[in-house]
Amino acid sequence: MISPNNGNSYNSTVISYYDKINNDFNFDPSKLQISYSMPFDWNLTRLATQPIFVHEEIHIPKSFKEFTNTPTYTATMNGYQITGRRLIVDPYTLSNTVITHILLNKVDIANMAKQMPTGTNTMDFTLAPAKPNVVTSSSVLTDFGGWGIKLGWNPTQIAANSKNSLQLSF
Repeated sequence: MISPNNGNSYNSTVISYYDKINNDFNFDPSKLQISYSMPFDWNLTRLATQPIFVHEEIHIPKSFKEFTNTPTYTATMNGYQITGRRLIVDPYTLSNTVITHILLNKVDIANMAKQMPTGTNTMDFTLAPAKPNVVTSSSVLTDFGGWGIKLGWNPTQIAANSKNSLQLSF
C-alpha cells in the first residue's frame, strides 16, 4: 500500500519472477520513491555457470497521478542506474494500471557483480517518476550485446521536409 501525503492510499503490487521479495517494501512520499529488496547470491562462479534473468514488475494505479502522469521513470538496483532496455514502462496492458518492468540479463548482472561489495546478499531496488525529457530518445544494444547506442532526436515529432537534430552516443 502506498500512502503519499495527499490523503489517499493506493494499492500497489510488486511481482518478482526471480525470487520472493523481502518484507521491506517502502514508499517515501517526499521523493515519490518506491523501494524494496530481494535476496540474491552475487557469487561470480554461480553467475557464470547458471542461466539467470531478473524480471521485476511494479504495478501502480493510474489514479495515483503524482506517480503515473509521466512517461519516464528513474530506477536503481544497489545504486546502479537502470536505464534503456532495462526499464520498460507499460501504461497500456491494464486500463487502470501502469506497469514498470525492470529487466536485468546475465551480462548486466555479471558486470554489476564484479563491483558489488563483499557480503552483499540482496538486490535493492528503487523506482520513482522522472521529469520528462524535452528531447525524445531511445537506446539499443548491438545484436552481439557489446555496444549500447543511444539515439536522441529533437523536435519530438519528426516531419518530412523539416530540420531535425539527431544525436548518437556510444
